[in-house]
Amino acid sequence: MHARRVGIIGGVALLAALGTAPAAAQQPVCAATTQMVAFADYDERSLTPASATGQVRVACDTTGTPYAVSLDAGTHSGGSFSSRVMTDAGGLYSLEYNLFIDSSRTQIWGDGTGATVIVSGTAQGAQDILQVFGQIPALQPVGVGLYADTVTATVEY
Repeated sequence: MHARRVGIIGGVALLAALGTAPAAAQQPVCAATTQMVAFADYDERSLTPASATGQVRVACDTTGTPYAVSLDAGTHSGGSFSSRVMTDAGGLYSLEYNLFIDSSRTQIWGDGTGATVIVSGTAQGAQDILQVFGQIPALQPVGVGLYADTVTATVEY
């Protein structure tokens, strides 16, 4: 299997940057890009979690190519998927959040360890679009600022 890594970064959002993967002759080639998961302003007094969506887009040159997309825990969570963490620019404050594969936000998108899920698919055409569902739990006391995290998506095919 080949792997392609896509970094996701942002301020109270997740933004994409594309990496590269080796390609073998006569083998299918897949590439991935992402669309940012941008949370609106967070109100620490709200009883409702903040939600946002983004995308991981997988494009393979051969229809029917199987692939699997995993997400790491991010740079600030200490490897834990139970709650990913964004920090402000100064690193003084943190804001817990998570990324899910479903709109009901019950299945954590991760690397398959613990209770996390890897998204698998088969290339259907020019580009497969996988939705990323983000959520920040309610009632977190935080300082004013822009919060960011870096999550790496790995596409294996």
